[in-house]
Amino acid sequence: MTVGIAKRELYRLIEALPDKDVPAAKKYLETLVHRDRDAEARKAFASAPIDDEPLTEEDRKAITEARADITNGRFEILEPRPSIGSRTRRRP
Repeated sequence: MTVGIAKRELYRLIEALPDKDVPAAKKYLETLVHRDRDAEARKAFASAPIDDEPLTEEDRKAITEARADITNGRFEILEPRPSIGSRTRRRP
């Protein structure tokens, strides 16, 4: 099967998907498309030097505030990425 034929078959399958399954299919396809980029990010993270600087008072305050935000539900998930976790934004 050539790539062109396989892609046409994918388009056909996508069109046949029930609406309720479209978000799951989209997430799966995004994972496939971005897996090389995500692998590069994981490799860069794994080889990064260890941050051994002590926390500043400002760092400690920010961590305490972030934990309070999470405890009190003041966050929302923006872009779930199964391969690398979820990005969140603080709610006012």
